Order: sequence, then C-alpha cells, then structure tokens
Amino acid sequence: MSPNSIGAVILGRYRVTGILGAGGQCTVVLARDEIRGGQVAIKISGADAGSAGLRRDASAKARLRLEGEILAAIASPYVVKALDSGDDPVFGFCLVEEVVRGVPLSRQLVRPGTVMEVEDALAIVDHVARGLEAVHVAGFIMRDLSPSQVMVEAVRDGVKAKLIDLALVRPGSGESVMTDPRLLAGTPGFTAPELALGEPATTRSDVYSLAAIAWSMLAGDRPFSAHSGEAAVALQLAGVLGELPDSTPVPKQRRAPVRDLLAEALSPNPSHRPATPTALAGRLRQALIDHRPSTIDLRPSSGPAGKGAK
Repeated sequence: MSPNSIGAVILGRYRVTGILGAGGQCTVVLARDEIRGGQVAIKISGADAGSAGLRRDASAKARLRLEGEILAAIASPYVVKALDSGDDPVFGFCLVEEVVRGVPLSRQLVRPGTVMEVEDALAIVDHVARGLEAVHVAGFIMRDLSPSQVMVEAVRDGVKAKLIDLALVRPGSGESVMTDPRLLAGTPGFTAPELALGEPATTRSDVYSLAAIAWSMLAGDRPFSAHSGEAAVALQLAGVLGELPDSTPVPKQRRAPVRDLLAEALSPNPSHRPATPTALAGRLRQALIDHRPSTIDLRPSSGPAGKGAK
C-alpha cells in the first residue's frame, strides 16, 4: 500500500481516501463506503517481496482473519466494530472496521510524568473494563493489552474509551498458545508475568493489564518500569510496587488505598487479583471517590474465559 493507492477501490465498494498507519503486520487505510456512504477503516495484510515475506503475509492474513472472526462475536460499544471482510484480488485479505475517533492512550502518556485527571482515568478504566468483559463473555482473552490499544476521545462530559486492535486476542481455553513471538514477549510492564513464564492466560491476566494502565494514568509511568523487557519482567515477578508520586492527581488521603488496590491487582499471583475487570474498576472508583463498603461481585466470570480464575 502506497500513496499511489489513494482512490483505489477495495472489495468492490470501499474507495481509499487516506493511509492511517502501517506496521509490520498490516496497513490501515481510511476509505469511503461507495454503497452506504460514510467512512470506514480497513486493515490490509500486504505481502513483502520474497518467500520469507510471503510466509509473513500468510501469518498476518491468518491473524487478521481471526481478528475479524473475534470481532464478529463481540457486541459492545467499548470494542471496535467489524463491518466487513474478504479477500480482495489486489490487496489480499482485508478487514473493514468502524472509524474510531480520538487518539491512542499511549500517545497521551508518551511523556514520562504525564498523568490523567481522576475522573478521566476512572472513565477510561471503566470503559476498558466493560470492553474486556465483552471479550471474555465471547470466550476470549486479550493477553497483551497496553495503552496503544485504547482509543480515547474527548466528549462533552469527559472522555470515552474503546478497545482497538484485537490482533493478539486468543480463545480463553486455559491453554497456553505462545506461537507468536509478540505474545511471548508482550508489552513490558503491561502483560501479566505468568504469560512470560509460558503459563495459560485467564481473565485475571487481563485484570493485570488493566491495573497497569490505571497505574500509568495515575502515576505518570508504567508500573515496574525498567530499561529492558527482561528487567521489567523480573520486577513484575517480584511484585514490589512503589508509591504513587507527589505529582499524582489522587488526593493524598486516598493514595494508600488506591496504591494497595493496584498492588493487589498487579500481584504476580493471579489468584490474588480481582476476579474480573469490572470488579477492579468498581473497587478503584470506591477507593478514589465512593468510600462506602464494597458491594462489588468478585466472583469469576462464567464461560470459557473464566476458567482458571480462582
């Protein structure tokens, strides 16, 4: 895909109007639906030259096809919606999605020390938790959730967030499927440490990632920050979490309960974490704002993804 592709028609109905981004696995373009009108985002699995490139393309195509199947099984306003998919004779397999407005959370947190306002952070945690619950109910686990997969949009009464890029989501069967090197490496500080050890991912693995995102927004840095991925994993396995810095927006009298809750959710032992993402989100709001006794249901989610949660 190149700038020369502007104006090309994909799958017989989507006319390319711009290029949104390109990575090692696919290119994302902006297009207009010539039949229904409106804009869509299209992920394209393009091939590199040579046999090695063709193998990479076959792998990328399989992942993109699986992502489309997963998105088709999920119905949530907090998860990007798949609209169409198919093999284009020129561009190969394409996945058509809704256009998600806003900017990735990773871009908002790019500068060390950048923190979010408490209400904005709570809204983002709540929306991501609801998206994760929808993923889990459908029988899948995110496995490697980081701020780059959270799109945040400013709205009249605050912010709203939505999960994007489910390329590494896998069935929540309790089996370890670590065939993708990115699954094995994960995102330092955000991927649950049990995955680095080759253990199965559960709903509590996603709870860990959500807690890491919450910490990043409130502390201005990822938890267990280190200069290398190996060092970060070592700190994660040790489970020694620091204190919230003075720059945090968390009121001074609420810092200890917030820090203790996130330390619990970031425990190297999955059974010590809250059972579900929405349980964590509810307890975080209570720790920050609502100080009444908890009435949150901490029982594990039902369904395939809940297996392994104790």
